[in-house]
Amino acid sequence: RLVSKNYVAVLDGHPRERQGTIDNALLNTGTSCLAITPISTEQQIQAAKHAVTNYKVIKRGVFNGRPVSIVALDIPTGRKHQIRVHCAQILNCPVLGDTRYGDTVKAAKHMYLHLVQMTIPDVLPNGEPSAPAAKITVKSPFPLFWQPVFDALG
Repeated sequence: RLVSKNYVAVLDGHPRERQGTIDNALLNTGTSCLAITPISTEQQIQAAKHAVTNYKVIKRGVFNGRPVSIVALDIPTGRKHQIRVHCAQILNCPVLGDTRYGDTVKAAKHMYLHLVQMTIPDVLPNGEPSAPAAKITVKSPFPLFWQPVFDALG
């Protein structure tokens, strides 16, 4: 894969394992996405796309009276809503503030999912690499609304 994306999320809850790899295909239903599980139909399995999410819990704690986890995520694949679906449906810990895939009590005003770093190959206008292994890395600071979570978890 040529592009690398690294995310950090605040999850509502604590994943059972402190790190791991989620390898569950995703099915786009048109209105949302579903992680394919052993109870999925054959038709769903055929229409699904391979999706892999690597995660590592950085910190666990309590924010606004709720158990939360700050998690680093890497997605070698890159499917629509992949992180949100895998966290909600496989880890049973939705992204805090994600009202589509799990935060039904609206525990936060914002969704706590952030692309912190993206690395892409440096290419010339003709598409050729500018130099062997040359890459461009872009980093993004956390939005200000994340600060209370960082403060609460220390």
